[in-house]
Amino acid sequence: MALNPQSCTGALNAAVKGAFSKQEVDAIADRMVAAQLKARRANPALSDAGAIRQAAAELSLEEVKGALIRQRIKARTVMADRARAVDLQAMTGKFSRRIEALNLGDEVAGTGGLNSADSMGHALSGQLVGDIERGLRAIPGAWDKATAILRDIAHETDVAREMARLNGAAVKATGNSLAEATARVLVNALEKARVMQNEAGAYIGKLEGYITRQAHDPVKVGGGFFGDKDQVKAFNDWYEFILPRLDERSFDGIEPTGYGETADRRAFLQHIFDSIVGGRHETIKGAEDAEGFVSPGSVASRISANRVLHFTTPDAFMEYHNAYARGSLFGAITQQLDRAGRNAALMKRWGPNPEASFKAELARAMKGAVGDPREIKALGSPKMQASFDQISGAADAPENLKLAMMGGLLRKHESVAKLGGMVLSAFGDIPVAASALMRAGVPFLDSYGAALSGITRLDGAARRKAAHMLDVGSRAAVGKLTSGVSVKDGALGFYTAGARINMQIQGFEFWNDGLRSGVGSMFAKHLGDHAGADFDRLPKGLQASMNRYGIKAADWDVIRQGVQVIDGHRFVTADHVADPKLALKTRQMVQDVLDVATSESRGRERRTLSMGAPGTAFGEAMRALTQFMSFPMTYINRSLVPAARDAFNGGPVTPLVNLILGTTLFGFASLQAKELTKGREPRPINTKSVLAAMVQGGGLGIYGDFLFGEKSRMGGGLAETFGGPIVGDAAALYGLVQNLRDGALAEDSDKRESAREQASTGAFRLLKGQIPLANLWYTRAALDYLLFWRAQEAIDPGWAARYQRRVEKENGTEFWLKPTDATQ
Repeated sequence: MALNPQSCTGALNAAVKGAFSKQEVDAIADRMVAAQLKARRANPALSDAGAIRQAAAELSLEEVKGALIRQRIKARTVMADRARAVDLQAMTGKFSRRIEALNLGDEVAGTGGLNSADSMGHALSGQLVGDIERGLRAIPGAWDKATAILRDIAHETDVAREMARLNGAAVKATGNSLAEATARVLVNALEKARVMQNEAGAYIGKLEGYITRQAHDPVKVGGGFFGDKDQVKAFNDWYEFILPRLDERSFDGIEPTGYGETADRRAFLQHIFDSIVGGRHETIKGAEDAEGFVSPGSVASRISANRVLHFTTPDAFMEYHNAYARGSLFGAITQQLDRAGRNAALMKRWGPNPEASFKAELARAMKGAVGDPREIKALGSPKMQASFDQISGAADAPENLKLAMMGGLLRKHESVAKLGGMVLSAFGDIPVAASALMRAGVPFLDSYGAALSGITRLDGAARRKAAHMLDVGSRAAVGKLTSGVSVKDGALGFYTAGARINMQIQGFEFWNDGLRSGVGSMFAKHLGDHAGADFDRLPKGLQASMNRYGIKAADWDVIRQGVQVIDGHRFVTADHVADPKLALKTRQMVQDVLDVATSESRGRERRTLSMGAPGTAFGEAMRALTQFMSFPMTYINRSLVPAARDAFNGGPVTPLVNLILGTTLFGFASLQAKELTKGREPRPINTKSVLAAMVQGGGLGIYGDFLFGEKSRMGGGLAETFGGPIVGDAAALYGLVQNLRDGALAEDSDKRESAREQASTGAFRLLKGQIPLANLWYTRAALDYLLFWRAQEAIDPGWAARYQRRVEKENGTEFWLKPTDATQ
């Protein structure tokens, strides 16, 4: 009697732990039956039991896993190759530009030009993070606990215990109902992320007692920021701490060294230590990025930090997290969800072995470009590789971790110390957001109404509910969930929390959340209002928007079925689109409109601004120089240039006219608001003020004072202003040292005294600029009047009168809060 395939599937499903689909397991079961029949043909006297044993020997469990993995990789690779070929064929222009568009998106590439891995990654990550945001907000107290700046470690430990219990560990219930409810939301989101990656080509099985991927802190693991330990001692301390907390499963299948079990384990953990400290564990790798099964053969034998480190208990997991990880448990889960979304997108675009597929695509394109040396050069350029590195995370892997951390710390400090009036600079976001909606066919007044009603929270309950379903707050949610710190997180952790506090207390978080809500819900309503129309009857702007993602008439017929009626208003949301591929494209459209509306940088802008690897002198210098340039570059690349292209190519001119006039008008309002917060009267309306308003509203507010008013915001010259705040501070420090030197070397007493006064004034101004939160827009004038102007006058007598005369001359305005009054 032949073996029935169905009798095998139960055992196989148990063995592979949900990592593979029913169809894949059935295919292996069929192979087992074929192997049994082969054995019976070779030996007709063989019993059924003997035939089964022989078939099992021929097809061992590891071979089953390996066959399933190879089968999945092959199938998903073919699927990704076919989809990519279709997308490349639909685009126009040189293949080098089309391939870059596959990674980072490019409108000029034509149909589907924005359907990039970068865009998919943002959409999928937003979906996963949006799930936990909605889930936790629905539980009273859960969201506040998860986003608290100061961690509640006892609560996190209870959540970890409940997550492990829900995932099958023999752990006693905590009795903490809030922790249990929170854990259910988190477990469901992580399971969704696992399935999402498996559908794209990964092979991630379910793990008993699973909590989340550890958020290893390279600084803590490596012995501290200032290197107070050598690497041998750092490893020994880490090894002694982690080893007793690891379950035996962590060491299954590790490569033998030939020197015994202890040496094997030490070598395994040494490799993980080196990977963590070197930052290599941050790069995503498609199917190999999995936690769970690893593929057979060379991949299985590779010692990698992406293996699972199984901890003995949830308490052991949290002990390690508190000692050697960064941020909170909620931050670690959020980072894993973000990583899962980006990894799934990488595989959807490039298959389970993304880098190999990318290089193969380049090789094919080079063969087709024979005779075109410029095209061959473009295909093999560092710029092309950088487009892939942005979506794989390789662009963020530091060459020297401590140098990268130092650069990051300096930039975070500058942000907290210098951006106290960011919400006033954001006035220009309103016309930018309106223009993003206009390009999609939303009428002029509706576009402005969406932006203003979102900010003021007058958009109504129906639109706010729709915005909630669209995950418009997922970008902000990542920042909130990952900003929790404890006393062990050091300066970098506290500056991360400080940046969030700065955004909160100055009102920018309120502004940005509202703007994204208003724009997102209006776009969904725009889709819903036109759901009854065929594709060719849609507004031209909406047709063009869909074309950028490769959405055709037949696709629109599916998407428009995803209408949800909320309080009488019709909205199209991705959750209600039946086809998963089209649901993803719908998410991409929504998220991209939101990011254009708020000038959030994407991979294309980051590639330009992040020249040089992090952790190198050149890379850190470039990041310092371009620190505050992401907004203006994003505005130019994703708003101004596309609107101008539309207008010059016969498209609508309204978005371009709106950008020019609207940003000037709102830039003028921003400029005047800043003048008032500095204790000055509004500027007169003249050519200089209009030009300054254009610069301010167009995203170049950091340069407005230098070009059309004061020397610069920080008192520096051209190099300091355009070089960024770190360069400005370095120049100020250099000037201070020069003044001290001149004072020490001067033989004339008057010159010596003048140099010392300049040094004192420069030192005060430099120190004042380093005080976090001291330049908040609503406290700045009071602090200047009560403290800083008086101190400046005491250091440099006559400063107040000189400063007041200079500002009145350069800006053509007077002070309503006079420095001379403060110092009398």
